[in-house]
Formats: sequence, structure tokens, C-alpha cells
Amino acid sequence: MNVFMQARLVGNDRYLFVNTQRANPSIKT
Repeated sequence: MNVFMQARLVGNDRYLFVNTQRANPSIKT
């Protein structure tokens, strides 16, 4: 896995996490 793909995966994961937090404010980590 090259750095570009790794950065894309991390960015996508972070985006999904923020989206989940916004959709469900009750979720606190």
C-alpha cells in the first residue's frame, strides 16, 4: 500500500467518523 492510498483511507475514515458524530450527537468516544 503506497502513501497516497493510505492517506486516502485515513481521510475517508475520518470523514465518515465526523459524519457519524454529526448524525448521532449522542455518540461520544
